[in-house]
Amino acid sequence: MIALCIPYMVSFIEDGNSFFNKIDLAFAIGLGIDLIINFFIAHQDPIQGTVIDLKAISIHYLKTWFLIDFLSM
Repeated sequence: MIALCIPYMVSFIEDGNSFFNKIDLAFAIGLGIDLIINFFIAHQDPIQGTVIDLKAISIHYLKTWFLIDFLSM
């Protein structure tokens, strides 16, 4: 959605308080909340089972999906 809204806003919208700006802000807030929540969600490891240690969860997230989630913001 953001990939479609940003070029349209840059090209055609002069008002800084448009509907598209509100949608963009809502998506950015949602992605930011998702980014933070993923540092606390346990994951399954084939050897250890359910990992609930926050440090291990954070390291796993940083090694796997963090870069993609961060760039999507």
